[in-house]
Amino acid sequence: RTRFAVLGERWLAETSERMLAGDLGAKLHDAAAELRDADAELAGTRAKLAGTRAELAGTRTELTGTRADLAGVNAELASASDCVRGIQADVTRLTRELQQTTIRATRAEAAAAAIGGAHNAVLSSTAWRATWPLRRLGVYMPRPMRRIRCARLVISGSGY
Repeated sequence: RTRFAVLGERWLAETSERMLAGDLGAKLHDAAAELRDADAELAGTRAKLAGTRAELAGTRTELTGTRADLAGVNAELASASDCVRGIQADVTRLTRELQQTTIRATRAEAAAAAIGGAHNAVLSSTAWRATWPLRRLGVYMPRPMRRIRCARLVISGSGY
């Protein structure tokens, strides 16, 4: 009877560990998806920043050309200056967004590493390794028999 009680306790511990490992795996998957999303957002922000920088370079070239015709183009020069200020504001905003996205990506990587470490800790724990033979025996037991055995263990609370 004591042997069956120990087997019941081991089975309960294995089930708890399997559920914890599943939860940790799901959290790791979610953190990885969040990291991929943050990376995609970061790439989009970088592309926007590159486009804005190219636009800024074009505007500066145009500004240099208008200085040659300064006598008749003072109104256009003022407009171009406003455009440059707007682009600089966009660059500043996009730079802030890039910094925020980088911070979020770093946090997501840290979370993924922590979850991976916890998952590895469960898999390398003594209890997980000690219950390996029981898990292997459960594979050879017919599914209906496992359910009946589980129900009896739960109902009686101590095994057979």
